Amino acid sequence: MAQKSEWKNLGYELYKEWKGEDDFNAKMEQLNKDPPAPGIFSQAQLQFHVTKIKTLFGLAALKTQKRGTHANGFGAFGKIQIVNSPQFPEHEFFTSGKTFPVRLRHSNLSFDDDAKCDFRGAALKLADSDDQSPLDIIMSTGRSAVLWDVNAIYDALNSKISGDFKGYLLTSPQHLFTNIDGIRRPPDSCTDQVYYPQMPSYFKAKDGTPRYVKYRMINADGSPETGRLTQQEQRKVWDRERYPDEKRSKRYLREEYIQRLSKGPIKYKLQLQLHEVSPSDSQQILSAAKQWNDDTHPWMDLADVTITTMLPDDEVERTKYNVANCPPSLGIIGSPKSMYDFTCINYIRKRIYKRSQKMRLLTSPDENEGGMVTYLITVETGDVKHAGTNATISITMTGSKGRTDAIVLDKTFHDDFERGDYEEYQVKAMDVGDLYVIRIHNDGGGSLFKNPDWFVNKVTVLKEGSETPYEFPCYCWVLKDLTVFNGSGLLPQQDQPEIVRITRELQTQQRQQEYHWMSRETFSHFPGCINAAEHDEIPKDSQFSDPSIKSFNTGRIHAGINLGITYLMTLFENWDELDDFKDMYTGWVVEDRPKYAENDVWLEDRVFGMQYLNGVNPMMIQRCDKLPEGFPVTHALVANLLDRGLTLEQELQAGHVYLADYSILEGIRRNGEGTDKVRYVTEPLVLLYVNSAGDLVPIAIQLHTKTSETNPIWTPNDSKLDWMFVKMWAKAADLQVHQMISHLLRTHLTMECFAVSSWRNLPSIHPVFKLLFPHIRSVMAINTLGRKDLINKGGISDVTLSIGGGGHIQLIQKFYKKFTWDMLDVPKDLERRGLTNKEKLPNFLYREDALVLWETIFDFIREIMGVYYHSDNDVLEDKELQAWVKDIHDNGFPSVEDDVDHQFPQRLETRDDVIKVLTCVVFTCSCQHAAVNFGQLEVYSFIPNAPPTMQLPPPTKKGETNMKRIMSTLPSKWQTAWHIGTMHTLTRFAEDEKFLGDYSGGLFVDQDALKAISNFQEKLQKISDSIKSRNETLEWPYTYLLPERVPNSVAI
Repeated sequence: MAQKSEWKNLGYELYKEWKGEDDFNAKMEQLNKDPPAPGIFSQAQLQFHVTKIKTLFGLAALKTQKRGTHANGFGAFGKIQIVNSPQFPEHEFFTSGKTFPVRLRHSNLSFDDDAKCDFRGAALKLADSDDQSPLDIIMSTGRSAVLWDVNAIYDALNSKISGDFKGYLLTSPQHLFTNIDGIRRPPDSCTDQVYYPQMPSYFKAKDGTPRYVKYRMINADGSPETGRLTQQEQRKVWDRERYPDEKRSKRYLREEYIQRLSKGPIKYKLQLQLHEVSPSDSQQILSAAKQWNDDTHPWMDLADVTITTMLPDDEVERTKYNVANCPPSLGIIGSPKSMYDFTCINYIRKRIYKRSQKMRLLTSPDENEGGMVTYLITVETGDVKHAGTNATISITMTGSKGRTDAIVLDKTFHDDFERGDYEEYQVKAMDVGDLYVIRIHNDGGGSLFKNPDWFVNKVTVLKEGSETPYEFPCYCWVLKDLTVFNGSGLLPQQDQPEIVRITRELQTQQRQQEYHWMSRETFSHFPGCINAAEHDEIPKDSQFSDPSIKSFNTGRIHAGINLGITYLMTLFENWDELDDFKDMYTGWVVEDRPKYAENDVWLEDRVFGMQYLNGVNPMMIQRCDKLPEGFPVTHALVANLLDRGLTLEQELQAGHVYLADYSILEGIRRNGEGTDKVRYVTEPLVLLYVNSAGDLVPIAIQLHTKTSETNPIWTPNDSKLDWMFVKMWAKAADLQVHQMISHLLRTHLTMECFAVSSWRNLPSIHPVFKLLFPHIRSVMAINTLGRKDLINKGGISDVTLSIGGGGHIQLIQKFYKKFTWDMLDVPKDLERRGLTNKEKLPNFLYREDALVLWETIFDFIREIMGVYYHSDNDVLEDKELQAWVKDIHDNGFPSVEDDVDHQFPQRLETRDDVIKVLTCVVFTCSCQHAAVNFGQLEVYSFIPNAPPTMQLPPPTKKGETNMKRIMSTLPSKWQTAWHIGTMHTLTRFAEDEKFLGDYSGGLFVDQDALKAISNFQEKLQKISDSIKSRNETLEWPYTYLLPERVPNSVAI
């Protein structure tokens, strides 16, 4: 029976009545807010949820062998013709009178009984095709959609899983309103319903004005819409069963349609609304939950739909509708920036429809025979260079009931396993019960012109009758065989199937045969490292996938080309004047041009001092309470430089004086020593002072550790050229120490120990391996390149550094002999150096950012490790963890002759021990390396600011410095080009770089672990926002520790 035209949706009033006005207002206020601004992890979170929703819809299709939604339906064929003289702007696709063939499908959303209360759907495909078409329009009853963002999708899915439809409706006034709007009690006919896509699309007319479009389809004869809920029915909208006196059949809508069609064509009218995009638009204009005002957005006729012929059921089932089918002038609005964006609905629909169509065709469990079941195996090939393969790939699955034979994954006339591809294979195999382990086999075959090695990201197995998919995260190369565990992390002592226990032991044994420590004789007084002289000798999982970065020299040459300085590499003369160094930058992109060269700010003492705090080497400065022996700075010498009216001794005790001590360079061999091509560097002592303005400025510099007539103490009171030249010498020394100790030793070399031991002792199912996996991924590769191209004889250090030619190795060894593990503990290190007082030492941005990131990482590791380690006893009983830490102690940081005890533990006793060690590792691999690496081009590319080498001896007497001597001392043109090319290479992010907090390519699948990661990401987002806000007011913004600029791993 037809409903009255004055039908009213009581959803909001009923919600207020049942839940209260305050609850209603709070929920609506939240709903009416625009989505939050995207954060640095928004894309990773969105992709995670898209994958999860794809799996949930796919599983539903697998279980029912039907479409994930709107499973019960029928179809018909006809034509659609664009109206003559349309009222909407001229459009290249919707041209006047244009005709398309059309397939129309009518359906119910949830039930196979037409007489139940349900949403009614209609879909148009503007082609007589099973799949491809120029445009698909997918519609449902109700102007307001029940799905408007990812959370709304989960709400609906959870209600379906739990069966608590009433509870779902009462969680939000919008849920109640939109369901009342769209649900229909048994209508008289499918043809009298009004159908809406609800989600706007873009509409690109020929006039170029940006617009959005919404559609609706109505009955052409104006029949009133039937089946709308009465006021009484709205009060029980969750009651969706057929009425007791309902006599019509379960398929009565199909029967009525056939009857109607037998009398002649069925006609519909397709209409549209348009919205001209304005900068003042709220994002609510894109919300599928919101209706556009009909007065300001009038409906206009678009096309006439004429249906003539019923389609066979099998043809209807083959027909695939997808919102992705659209011409360039129509379609999905942009790409969502987060899971909260209203545009995410079509973005998700686009990705799930094709998958669901495949999975609904799986064989029903009832048809299986002889213990065989159907599996849908999804394989994701990595999106890295040369990831694909033409080899034959097979998979063996092991579970609680046994093991399958090898199953070849292959599609006829299809190129499987190409880079970045997702492949799905429907196979029938033995029912092995719960899946524990898979083994992937690569036969090494394929094309002669393509490496057969294959990089696989993940394998997912959906088994017929299973409630959840089995996830097997890989992110590894398959050269021959790869064993992968089902994704949940497990400690070795926990209950687990025996096959899992055996497999983890075998995997560890295999890795120990692949990863070997280099002998101590090869690199003595160095941290332990992988036994590989060349990059390609490293096991492939720890290599770079991109062959273009397998050589520092290749990178330097490319950098020279990119920066336009290649011509300098063959010019051996010196520069004429300081401004000549600036001429190199004219062709550089703005972000690569060094700010230090602008307006000669590098000459300012405050800029010199600032670099000790917020440059690339914040590791040298320490509080000075007492002047070192051999550095007799008197009050009289610096009195005019102290602006508080205190004596030097008083300033020392007040905590305003700091020291940078480079005495470690004393006795280190100079490059070319004993020849006429010797290079020079000093071992200066630099005294710095925090003035009343809060600036850290140098007040005294002595170029050698012992005072003498030829080693005076220099101050800003000396001549301008003297003081400028002496500061150059101080920065030249700082560069040597920074490159070899702060950067290479304290990040690269120390972290390699953890990488080697992790691969040797921790199977991929171990939660510590899962945590460290993205942080240790590339450290062996970059360090092997460094040992070969950077610090080896004849390497880049020999060309560019004053201590190259062997002195750089001496320096590393000299420092490492006194290295202790707690030097990597940032809070402890800052306290040891006397740098924690913000009032005494303000504007120390490295300290501020490093400490908050350290604390955040510490909290994250405590939370995620707490998922697995519930007590200290769990730590003690973890034999794999204990083997890992002992291997590091014995082979990573062994105490050899003349070395101090490096104080790395032999055993971990408590959960706190685990958290501390892992915090040091994660922070050093990510934050600390970023802090001392990625500013190098900015700080070092303007050579006078920090010369890498000096060609003449240092000054010994005041008043003798002139510009000619300065220019003759600074690096020559070819040395400059080599150095800048190297700095450019060292500061590039990889194309597929993943940054701190991004575990999207990681191994965790446990929900509690994923929750910890999500919490970590939220905190990092807040840190990022805080740093950016602070930086807006700074002359020298500090960006090196922005989370989104901190790579997960030491990879360059």
